[in-house]
Amino acid sequence: RIGMNVLSSIIVIFIMVVSFFALINIVFNFVYIKTPVRGFSMQPTFNASVSDPNIDGDTAYVNRYSSYNVNDIVVASVSWWDKGTIIKRLIAKPGDNFKIVENDNSYSLIVNGTLLYSIEKNGNTIHDLELENYYNYYTSYVDARRGTATIQLDSEGQEVVVMQENEYFLMGDNWLESEDCLLHGPVTANEIIGRVEMVIKYGENRVFSLMQQMLSIVFSV
Repeated sequence: RIGMNVLSSIIVIFIMVVSFFALINIVFNFVYIKTPVRGFSMQPTFNASVSDPNIDGDTAYVNRYSSYNVNDIVVASVSWWDKGTIIKRLIAKPGDNFKIVENDNSYSLIVNGTLLYSIEKNGNTIHDLELENYYNYYTSYVDARRGTATIQLDSEGQEVVVMQENEYFLMGDNWLESEDCLLHGPVTANEIIGRVEMVIKYGENRVFSLMQQMLSIVFSV
């Protein structure tokens, strides 16, 4: 009888383990989309292969059913990018406004009057010229839309970019390498695939890292 009880316990544990992994497989097949990171536009948040930006580096898992807010990282499929999907940070959604302000030693990205982050200048002539070039994209964007509802004045009397209905603005964390909405204009909701919820860093143990992140998501709900 003891032997039968042990065998029954083993069978129950086995069924539970199989069911758990079956559930995980269903979740990943129907909820998450596996997206490789290529290029350097999201450094240092995400990294491509060090040896070749066209080789997969980090791997992002995108929840296609999740909502997304300012400062979330999302994946989108847009007509102006023919190399697959893009991974960018959501800077502004409908009704939000943002501006980029040049300071003595940095550029500040301010969203709805609050500093989102700053990009530091480092005194390297080439580096600073490239940052200035990206800032020029912003000023050109503002110039092109001045006189429309897109450009308004904030409480400080400075021009800000205001998102209209069904407009979402995406930018890369690494301004030196990013081709984004400053060049191509806002994206729409139907172009956004979903929000990045889990990331496997290049070289990490995939199974262990995914399990750890999934448990974190489950217990934070």
